[in-house]
Amino acid sequence: MQHATDLNGNHDGDVISLIENSIARNEVSEARAQLRAWLHTFNPHESPGSLSEELNYIARSGQHLRDVSVVLIRLLAVPNLIPEQNANNQIERLIVDICEKNTGDICSFLSLKPKSQTYEKFAVLSNGHRTVLGLLEPLTANYGDLHALVTARKTVLGVLNHSIVRAYCGPFHLQDLKSATEVLFTSMQRMEELGSSFLQNYQDCSRTIDDTARLIAENSSFLAQDVFSPLLNTARRCVSAFLEKVKTQYQARITRGWVNNALAKRYPLNELGRELSIVLPLRNEGAGLALDVVVEALPTSDRVTFANSTTNIGSVNPGEFSVVLDALIVEASTEIDILLQVEWGEMGNPERLTAEFTLRINAQNVNVDWPTLEYSSPYSTAVAYGESFIGRADLVRTSATKLLRTVMEPFYITGQKRVGKTSLAAAVAKFAEDHDPTGSMSSHYILWGDVAHASPSASMNSLGQSIERFIFDALGTDVRLEPGKYEGSLSHLVTVSELAARVSPQKRFLIVVDEFDEIPQELFLQGNLAETFFANLRSISRRNNICLILVGGENMPFIMDRQGQKLNNFSRINLSYFSREKEWPDFQEMVRKPTAGIMNWHEDAIAEVFNASNGNPYFAKIVCAAVVESAVAARDTDITADEVRMATEAAISNLGSNSFAHLWQDGVPRPAGDREPDILRRSRVLVAAARCQRGGIPLNVENVQAKKAASLTDQEVASVLNDFVKRGVLSESGGTYRFVLPIFSRWLADVGAQQLIADNLSEELANSAIAEENKALIKSEEVVALARRWPTFRGRQIGTDEIRSWYQQVPSLKDQRVLFTLLQRTRVFSEVLVRERLRAAFEMIRPELQVPILRARNERRVDIIVTYVDGEGKSGSNYASVFAEESNISAKNIISQVDFEGRFAEFIKAGGNPQAVVIIDDLAGTGSSLSDNVADFLDRNREALAGMKVRVITIASTPVAKTVLENRFAKIDNIDVRFLTAEVLDNSSLALPEDFSGFSSKDEWERARALCQDMGSKIDKRRPLGYGGQGLLVVFPTNTPNNTIPLLRSHSKSTPGTKWFPLFERISH
Repeated sequence: MQHATDLNGNHDGDVISLIENSIARNEVSEARAQLRAWLHTFNPHESPGSLSEELNYIARSGQHLRDVSVVLIRLLAVPNLIPEQNANNQIERLIVDICEKNTGDICSFLSLKPKSQTYEKFAVLSNGHRTVLGLLEPLTANYGDLHALVTARKTVLGVLNHSIVRAYCGPFHLQDLKSATEVLFTSMQRMEELGSSFLQNYQDCSRTIDDTARLIAENSSFLAQDVFSPLLNTARRCVSAFLEKVKTQYQARITRGWVNNALAKRYPLNELGRELSIVLPLRNEGAGLALDVVVEALPTSDRVTFANSTTNIGSVNPGEFSVVLDALIVEASTEIDILLQVEWGEMGNPERLTAEFTLRINAQNVNVDWPTLEYSSPYSTAVAYGESFIGRADLVRTSATKLLRTVMEPFYITGQKRVGKTSLAAAVAKFAEDHDPTGSMSSHYILWGDVAHASPSASMNSLGQSIERFIFDALGTDVRLEPGKYEGSLSHLVTVSELAARVSPQKRFLIVVDEFDEIPQELFLQGNLAETFFANLRSISRRNNICLILVGGENMPFIMDRQGQKLNNFSRINLSYFSREKEWPDFQEMVRKPTAGIMNWHEDAIAEVFNASNGNPYFAKIVCAAVVESAVAARDTDITADEVRMATEAAISNLGSNSFAHLWQDGVPRPAGDREPDILRRSRVLVAAARCQRGGIPLNVENVQAKKAASLTDQEVASVLNDFVKRGVLSESGGTYRFVLPIFSRWLADVGAQQLIADNLSEELANSAIAEENKALIKSEEVVALARRWPTFRGRQIGTDEIRSWYQQVPSLKDQRVLFTLLQRTRVFSEVLVRERLRAAFEMIRPELQVPILRARNERRVDIIVTYVDGEGKSGSNYASVFAEESNISAKNIISQVDFEGRFAEFIKAGGNPQAVVIIDDLAGTGSSLSDNVADFLDRNREALAGMKVRVITIASTPVAKTVLENRFAKIDNIDVRFLTAEVLDNSSLALPEDFSGFSSKDEWERARALCQDMGSKIDKRRPLGYGGQGLLVVFPTNTPNNTIPLLRSHSKSTPGTKWFPLFERISH
């Protein structure tokens, strides 16, 4: 029983809670003593007295004690708590006096008349509690269904905002309960809306109800128990009834995600000792959440073993999902058969559902010359000639037809850089040569850079000489003219053409001039030289035996606008990205053909290449090259979408600005010398767009303007964005922009903005905000490296998107960097490592045990009992089975802690003679829970364990827990109990080590601490750093310890504001 003397040092709220606790236990005299002791704290200089004397001290002191007045009114409603008035105590007068002075608003509401007699006023106050409860009746009303309850939200919250309710109920934690109620109504309202998010809303609502129940349980006041508890019970009933009503709409049905009983992906099953991650695709075809999904995989032969044959993957939303098996190839084979059993639950259904599947895993191609492939470049981005040009067969054919006609038709090819214009021109020329019926066509390729000079006239001369030499060489005769001079005109080529026609009438000459848009402005702007140059080209292109193909980028239209009327006989071929609708077979061929017979590209992998490149052939090849590089490193020839995504992520950070420069440098409709200001403006807008992407805000005019450098005006931002749309760099819908080339968008936000600043905008570095952003930015290659390093968690691989979604829950890039640093330092135990640790633990106790006599090869030892003390369904039971398996102990020797004594007696009666009992757990964090559980286990089974070795084993332990457990067990008499751990964790497993290790500076450590405390308190107010305040960064294969920081393992509590979603969610039992 709580004594009044224990109240010293408590805050008013704590004391009021103590008084309410006593009332709830019907300990009225104790509540009166606590009240008296509390009142005395306001007059400590006086000697402790009776209740009436303490009230008299307060009445005479003149102190403004509003909470005291409210509590007195509330206690008047408790029978026999306030003594009756007599001639000696004058309690009625004192209470009336105190209340009138301190709670005038409440007295006025209760219609307490100043001129009434004291006994009349006291009667009004005595009925005050009941009056206020009357105001709160909407909270205790019996609502028929969820809709009626949700509809009452306005009324309920209106009552809680009533001035008298706030005044009277404030000391009884009204604000906390009111906040929880607001969240409860919001979650119920969202749940009632049904829709695609119903499952998540139901989970949130259930979590909110549980959180509110805990809050009410911690508060025994009348307000919590008599007002809010009925409201919560009504909410729980209405939610349950609503779920029962709609549950048929949200049933779950798990089916296989493969066809013909075999996985589409093949694996390297022929490599003995190879560790593989085998992905099993499954699908929840129902509309509902599949709850607590457990997958068990059993190979039908001994050629493979699974480290995680049974995996609890938690709840699964409708749609596709997968389970990853950690496999070890014991014997090389061409195929492996697996029996798969899946078990799950449904909302509102007490029965567990099951499904069984059989599947076959086939081996990959074993005849791969990996060393040769490692140094080859099947996806070169150089100009493709001949057989290396793949795809766009129709475009090549139709373009070449122009050249095969009796009168050849000149044309020019334009489009963005990196779309294959040069390769197309080469393919067209080759096709025309090969299909010319006379076999007399010859082609000549000229790159403008090969003939360019500082002098435009000298460039013309080199161009003319190159064409002349080609024609005479193609004729193959000794016929020659005096070499022409072309410094001011190409007209001499007409004479050359006429001579060629006389010498070889059937001979035709195809000339390709590439990078034509790089010609100096003197050759296309108004002027005599430009007029002459284009008049010459027109004349040459009209010769029957010469055809011109001009190739240029986005500046080509600018040139044609100036002189195009002279080349109106040229048709235009605008080359862009591959079309998914019209050119999908060509794109597939471009991906598959270079590694045909070696790599097996799945359809989803090709689709992912297209998604990353949007059909741009240059960037598609970059992605494919990255995929092949990763595949070679992994010795894996089967390519799925997962491999493409991971390889693309890893490649992005290593791409240079030169790969994308055409997107901001080309298409400026000005002479070369005047283009720089436009290029700089574009670069600055792209940097601002990157900052929007980094901040996770929509890419629209207003946001880009808000993120721009001071050197840009708002009008310039809007103009540049419109220009990007016209050029196909951006697309716009509803005022929001997106980049047409996805890989560019990701590169820009990743490292592109930093490279743009370094290359073009060094003055922008003066902007400290941008510099800080670049320093804190998390690069794609960092995320990929982390995802690849982590093993599976609950049978699934934590991907790069999940990692990003987790740390991007905080808006600040600095805070994101801190969270990512914590992730990099997080220790995720694999199934394989757990088994290694448990084998090592068994080796620690082996010397203490007698060697068992095993009569058969497959016989298991039966002289060790294995158990656990952390409860059924928790990690101990799982690791007890793994320990037995790894230690060659019979599964029959695993005895549950439930009725251990009885089952142990049965074991002895059946002839068992155990040497030791091993208690298994995953982690000893503080040591307090484990030591208490073990002590309780030993007390309950002391007689059975007499003379027995008891060894408590954990996979890992903190140094503190190790000391606590060793000291605690050393004091236990009559039982030989010792603590052993396979690994003692060091500072690297702490989120906030005292020596600041793992952080770049003390400032970063301080920022991490503030973030963990602030965000952690929204998840677990009492333990923001986890149980025991240890702040661990430890994750086990199927669950996360409660000593690990809440940021990693738990959802945020039901409080207003942004929700927090964990990356390694802890399953609560």
